[in-house]
Amino acid sequence: MPGDTRGRFFTFVNHVGGCSTTIDAGQLEPADALSRGWCLMDINRPMEAISAFEAALQSPSRKVREDAAYGQSLAYLRAGLSGNAAVAATKAPQNRQRAAELQVAILADRALSAFDAGRYRETLIYLDQRAQLQQGRIDLMVLRGSKCTAMRPVSSKPLPRPAAATPPAVLPTSVASLTQTPTTDVDVAFTLRYSPAQGPSRPHACKEKPVPALHDILDRSYDAFLLDMDGTLLNSIAVVERVWSEWARRHGFEPEVFLKTIHGIRASDVIRGLGLPGVDPAHEADLLLAEEMEDVSGIVEIPGAIRFLSAIADGKWAIVTSAPIELARRRMAAAGIPMPRVIVSGQEVKSGKPSPEGYLLGASRLGVDPKKCLVFEDAVAGILAGEAAGADVTVITETHATPFETPHFSIANYQAWQPRQTAEGRLKLAAI
Repeated sequence: MPGDTRGRFFTFVNHVGGCSTTIDAGQLEPADALSRGWCLMDINRPMEAISAFEAALQSPSRKVREDAAYGQSLAYLRAGLSGNAAVAATKAPQNRQRAAELQVAILADRALSAFDAGRYRETLIYLDQRAQLQQGRIDLMVLRGSKCTAMRPVSSKPLPRPAAATPPAVLPTSVASLTQTPTTDVDVAFTLRYSPAQGPSRPHACKEKPVPALHDILDRSYDAFLLDMDGTLLNSIAVVERVWSEWARRHGFEPEVFLKTIHGIRASDVIRGLGLPGVDPAHEADLLLAEEMEDVSGIVEIPGAIRFLSAIADGKWAIVTSAPIELARRRMAAAGIPMPRVIVSGQEVKSGKPSPEGYLLGASRLGVDPKKCLVFEDAVAGILAGEAAGADVTVITETHATPFETPHFSIANYQAWQPRQTAEGRLKLAAI
């Protein structure tokens, strides 16, 4: 519990009889309700703690409200309700450290839930978002291609609180990258949900297309290049951070933490994933689009992109972006990047990245086999989409604030690279 609450906690235990008895927290003073909430967490009764923290949120004291929102988010996490935890964290402003701790635990919980449900690509998205905030003990891409690996499911049965002040890590070794040894209240709340693995993971035979060796990309030729836009052809981070930071503040999120989890995903999908009560994802996405359309200051090409694209024959390349078409055209014009004959926007597909739908549509419009295309991407969601389409993938790292390991061929930008057309009219990626 927060240190400045500890004294009040012991006063509460001594004078109110602890928290083993049933008390209507709504009848308590907010500060006493906060202390009761921490007491209930200490004896591993998170559902009752949620009610106590809700009562404490009525306090006129900003500090009490901050601690109550933090505690309620922890309680929801311990109960395995990560969606509720994310909402609780927005009920009062949190400092950057707490916001990051909560977001790391929420994303880890969502990754495990998706993994248990067999939604492996969704698992990797959550792992990537988590890695932007805190590096795990093993590479997040260990779980790449999880459709080829069967792992023993994780039990969600709560464990009794260990006697030690800081409990040991109890996550399964097969998903050990999701959290480190607990050192904070968040870690304690999160790790208490999971029991040790019953055995090692067992790989199945995999029939999916293998990732080519790094040098193979340069040896191969392709029918077409399919390119993402933001972070791959142009850098729009300045705009995204301005617009989304203001949105995050309006909805109770710490901007610096929140911004690390949104790249490469449609705005409506980002907002829908937050599960905010009373918030219409489509309406909010429209508001964000209007703001982004008005703000193009600071949008620039990824170094060498204009020269690279200008050297590709028309009809041999397409853009596949999560952005709406009008925003894509506006940003491309702001960066001075030529428009291709084919562009697939996020509005034209039912499912955004990591679904392969966009890349499959782009290849279809060019009249080529997606398996004979080279995809250029910067974000894990897009990389997974390219893989799922059956294409080879090259990763552009120019805008990566937090590096991540990938089995794919990677280049910083296009300055040292050029497209080369073969005698058969196919494309190759070549060094200058």
